[in-house]
Amino acid sequence: MPKAAWEPEYHRVFVDLCVEQKMLGNQPGTQHILKPFLQRTGARFTRNQLKNHWDTMIKQWKIWCRLVQCSDMQWDPQTNTFGANDQDWANYLHVQFIFCVDFGCFLSL
Repeated sequence: MPKAAWEPEYHRVFVDLCVEQKMLGNQPGTQHILKPFLQRTGARFTRNQLKNHWDTMIKQWKIWCRLVQCSDMQWDPQTNTFGANDQDWANYLHVQFIFCVDFGCFLSL
């Protein structure tokens, strides 16, 4: 199966459906969103492709949360940008790399 091409609109619909299901009391998962996703987008993704997208979003969310909490990154909520300079980024990535080497994780930025 080829890798799914996630257009920005597909991502928005996917997130909206996840939020809707959470508000209905359902746990995150693809069983409740596969059919509505197809109906709203016309895109035929498999459950596995939706699950992979969910898993990727969770990883990206965790990375983003760590970045926002790091004062060196200088998150500006008004502009939705980071004010970190090149040296700040290099330091952050170095620390993350050392952490991953020491604890055996995989760093995916």
